Amino acid sequence: MPDVLKWPIMPRRLLWTREKPTESGYYWSRFLKDDLCIVFVYVESDSEFFEVPGEKGRWPLSQDGIMWAGPIPEPEEP
Repeated sequence: MPDVLKWPIMPRRLLWTREKPTESGYYWSRFLKDDLCIVFVYVESDSEFFEVPGEKGRWPLSQDGIMWAGPIPEPEEP
């Protein structure tokens, strides 16, 4: 029998979606099921874009063919 007391702290499963992120944070991103990476998404009142850590450049969230999963929760300190 599962320990129901741990359910609220268990990580949630992320689902792939074609809807662009609505909040800033780290996300899994996948372009045409080939390129899988973690990106940082910026959602601000005047701009929406993402960056790939370690690479130069910013890309708009509105690009076609990108699937998203996230935001990825930050780890907690012990």
